[in-house]
This record gives sequence, C-alpha cells and structure tokens, in this order.
Amino acid sequence: MKVSFVVLTHTHTKYLAACLRSISEQDYPDFEIILVNDVPENKSLVNEIVQMVNPDIKVENVIPCSIGTARNLGVFVAEGDIIAFVDSDCVLGYDGWLNQMMCNMTDGKDVVYTLGSFDEDSPAIMRYSILSNPYFKGQIPGCAHTLIRKQAIVDAGGFKDLQAGEDVELTSRLTGEIVYVPDATVYHYHAETIREYLNKQWRNLKYSPQLQIPSGEGILWRADHFVDALLANEDPAWLLWPFLDAASVAMLVWKKVRS
Repeated sequence: MKVSFVVLTHTHTKYLAACLRSISEQDYPDFEIILVNDVPENKSLVNEIVQMVNPDIKVENVIPCSIGTARNLGVFVAEGDIIAFVDSDCVLGYDGWLNQMMCNMTDGKDVVYTLGSFDEDSPAIMRYSILSNPYFKGQIPGCAHTLIRKQAIVDAGGFKDLQAGEDVELTSRLTGEIVYVPDATVYHYHAETIREYLNKQWRNLKYSPQLQIPSGEGILWRADHFVDALLANEDPAWLLWPFLDAASVAMLVWKKVRS
C-alpha cells in the first residue's frame, strides 16, 4: 500500500533538511514525499534543501494559506492510500518507523499516531513541551507524526480552513479506530526558548475554534511530576510547568475578555 508523506513548511525551516532526510531514508517499499510551502520568501531556500536532500521530493509552492488548507492541498495531490503527516520540525527516529506504523494500519483503523520524543541534550523548555503532552487513553491526536487513511479524510470533507487546531478538529470527526503506537520514536523539536513556547501557545489559543481549558487530570499529572522533579527523581524541566501553565491560563482569560 502506497504512503504519501505530507510535510508543511511555514515558519520551521531550521530542521527541514533533517526532517526530509529521515523520511527519505525509510525502508518502506512504496512511498512519496510531498512538501507544501506557502511562504513565497522561503521558495528558494526550500528548493535548495530539497535538491540537497532528495530531488525526488514533490514541492508544492502555493499562495499563503491556513494550515488546514495546506494539509488539504497535500492530500489532494497525494497518490497514496495512506497519508503520513510529519511536521517540518520533526525527525523520524529510525529507518523502520513507517514500517512499524503501517503494521498498525489494518482494516477498520483510520488513524495511527505516536507522541513526540526529545534528545536528552535538548533545552529544558523543549523537553517540557514534549513531557507535558502525555498519552491519555481516548485523547484525540493531532497530525505532527500521524498516519491517516486518505479516504477517511475525503469522506469527512477534509480539514477546515483553520490556522491552528485543524488536525484535532478533523480527527474528532473520523469514525474509524484510532491507534496509539508508544514506541515509534519521533524527535519533535518544539520551541527552544520560553518566549518561543509562549508565542506558540498564544498562536494556538488565538486561532483555535474554542477555548482549551487544561483538564484536571492533566494538571494533577503535571503536579505529580513537578514534585518528583523537586525530589530530583524526574527531569528538572518539570519545574517549569506551574509558570507555563499559569501563563497559558492567563492567555485564555485574556482571549475570553477580548472576545
């Protein structure tokens, strides 16, 4: 079964070469790579990276658009029955990643996904942004490193024209089974500074279709790891969580006041 990797590039070009290289090195027998770029100023840089990494990558340079629209464009030109979405700031951890993910894409399953990992040398804020997004049974996944059956996307009417939250909004409408693969490693290079992290949080809150209040389960889960970090039994990146979650709540309140 052919797989079409769809990679979007907008603001993240720092890790783009590593991302595309890790995809190109997959040992799965039949796949293509589609790169959707909606920033005209990035066109020459993107083409240069593609020529350096893998000239066979299909580049779709389009007019500036929302993330949802860009994902739809990638799906539209894809030849594969399975769409593998990989964010441009992600690097697949090993050349058998796609094989492992596809082993779980059996009949009746529409979505197969994994969560991001991090390099131990990553900045604390980057590690926290991974650690603070744990797997909870029944959660709705995004599309940072996710396989979705193309026909399921088409039947659902595609992604909505949203600048954030478009992936979760789509997967919440799919009817097929969603499978989590815990050991399919992907290095997801989130924001490297607190300012970048807060800017990303604000962008998500600004463009998401609804307010996202932190769940009580998630807060208790973070608190438990915060205490462990104080006792030196957990990654010290957890010491950031009360401040960053408080900042996120403040953003939510500000958004609500202004709306």
